[in-house]
Amino acid sequence: MSKIPVVVLRASDNCFLDVMRCFAKEDIPVIPVVFTWEGASAWISEKSRFFNEPVCIANPAADEEMAAKQMEELGKKLFKQYGRKLLLISTSDTALVFVNNHYDVLEEYFLQPGASDFNKTCWKELRKDTFYKTMQEHDVSIPLTYAVNSKEDIDFAVENMVYPCVYKPSLKTIDNAFARMHDGRKAVECQDGTQMRKLLNEEIESGFEVVVQEKIEFDRLEQEVSCYLYADGQGNIRMISAQHKIMEYPPKYGTGVVSKTYFEEDIASLAICTIKALNWHGFLGVETMYSKKHNKWVVIEANLRPWLSNYFQAAAGFNYLTMLYRDAMGELEPYSGTISPKGDALYRVNLTALINKCMNESESSEKAMEKALGFIREHQGNTVFSYAVPQDTKPGYYELEILREKYPGNEAAFDEIEKMMF
Repeated sequence: MSKIPVVVLRASDNCFLDVMRCFAKEDIPVIPVVFTWEGASAWISEKSRFFNEPVCIANPAADEEMAAKQMEELGKKLFKQYGRKLLLISTSDTALVFVNNHYDVLEEYFLQPGASDFNKTCWKELRKDTFYKTMQEHDVSIPLTYAVNSKEDIDFAVENMVYPCVYKPSLKTIDNAFARMHDGRKAVECQDGTQMRKLLNEEIESGFEVVVQEKIEFDRLEQEVSCYLYADGQGNIRMISAQHKIMEYPPKYGTGVVSKTYFEEDIASLAICTIKALNWHGFLGVETMYSKKHNKWVVIEANLRPWLSNYFQAAAGFNYLTMLYRDAMGELEPYSGTISPKGDALYRVNLTALINKCMNESESSEKAMEKALGFIREHQGNTVFSYAVPQDTKPGYYELEILREKYPGNEAAFDEIEKMMF
């Protein structure tokens, strides 16, 4: 008997591919809902053998009402076909905002993580201002944080903030306007009150609501840890795991190039406090940093949707997507304790980011490729690549094809990488 499918809304290509692969581990079919836009990068996920019969909708950033209507029509069709609501997974914050903007209609046909019955909006958890307020109310350690939702809030934030600080939007918009207007940055750093007052006035005039937060200074990449966990409908922590970057580019808050599995009880306890404070049902990604100033771990934010490395966690034994599925389908086994990490570390390698980093930091392409090869050789057997996995090879081959075209003259090196990847 075939299983009930899951509807997955593609926005982040890497995350979307990971989600399909996670569900495929337990033969759970996926209905891909896709849209694109001018200037979009290559959709490597479309090469996956798990990418079948996609449903195309309008780009919500260009025509939100049309996209919402198409999702409603899809929901009606699927409800009629399966006689029940299907699980809907968003693969970016902007996609999550879109779904929740229209969940008063979509809730008739789709379930989403968060509430005890998987059937409510998650604005309180999704908005950073209300998220941080919830953390403060439950004594969860966070940096000094103030919400600035109008010009009346600016003076208090400026006068009471500790500098340097950062500010970021309370809620991303469907078109990701804040990042577009700030050269792709998710947050803006301020060194003093004069600078912040000027910038906050500009943000409010541009229509943004923001949160201002003390900047957390740390010395090593292992002091910035992502902790993942799953809470069932009774608040039991079913699984918990973590990872941290060991290589990033550009330095300081750049994209993760290589990450490794990691676990520490203090971080786990903080993540558990976070998910319990939210009364959250489902998976959650909790971003933490070690504040050397305060000599403790603090919560920076939480991700309500799958993170970019969810397949990496599944490969390490923590398949949060399939646990969500069993929970939503009423098939979750009785609670018998929390699954936590054991065994040797695994490494996640974003090959494209690794090659780009080495190329930008090396004197020649030959030295760059040797540097990348050296890392892959050293960790062979304990590596999970972002796109190349033995059970689903075509996305990995396509990524290599793109890299070969971008960096010609390195065929021997790419040939060796290909052999180690597969």
